[in-house]
Amino acid sequence: MHNPHNRIALVTGAGSGIGRAVALALLHDGWRVVHSGRRLEPLRDTIRLAGNPFDDIDARAIAAPADVTRPDAVRTLFDVVRARFGRLDLLFHGVGCGSLPAGGIDGLSPEAWRLALDQGAGGAFLCLQQALRTMRHQRPGGGRVLLRGAAVGVAGGAPGNPAARAAAQAVAGLVEGCADDARAWGVAVGLLDCGDLAGGAASAADVAELVRAIAALPPAAGVPQLALRPLASPVAR
Repeated sequence: MHNPHNRIALVTGAGSGIGRAVALALLHDGWRVVHSGRRLEPLRDTIRLAGNPFDDIDARAIAAPADVTRPDAVRTLFDVVRARFGRLDLLFHGVGCGSLPAGGIDGLSPEAWRLALDQGAGGAFLCLQQALRTMRHQRPGGGRVLLRGAAVGVAGGAPGNPAARAAAQAVAGLVEGCADDARAWGVAVGLLDCGDLAGGAASAADVAELVRAIAALPPAAGVPQLALRPLASPVAR
């Protein structure tokens, strides 16, 4: 087992799926990890699954429940990160968007439209904003932010589902729109579009290994967007 480097990561959606896999990979790679999600017990389960790779799990991993669609909850979450560890080197926003309302434009209510944008893009905005504020002012400054793309995919399609498609495009636009400011502050912001994992593009463990590799890059190396897609058909030989 190599020695831990002790950089600080915040993983949202850490109670299950991709977020859990990313949190476990980072812990075993030497990161100190703040696990966040709506419910406390799944976060504790994730930490228990990690074991105790460096014999200091109580200091290395903490659970911090938060509803990331609420501005006050996100502010409190980042207060917890700063109070416990003093800085933040990596944010992986792993909250999925599987519950976005389905259906075409004719049956889409204004309430469902607002819910889609709030769940699919609102939490990404709030976490990105707080991460940039933290990383900009900490010393030494800088860091890395990776936002998980909406489940429908940015480069892929969501035929007949304008709410889900709009949420996915909003997250992509958020990354692109803040890129210049973030670079000036020494922060690399990127979008990891996992697509629909059920479609066979990758497993949660595969995504975690990808995040692990990106997180290990030099701070000046940006990965603006990366999309995972299943092959449409076998390659002819």
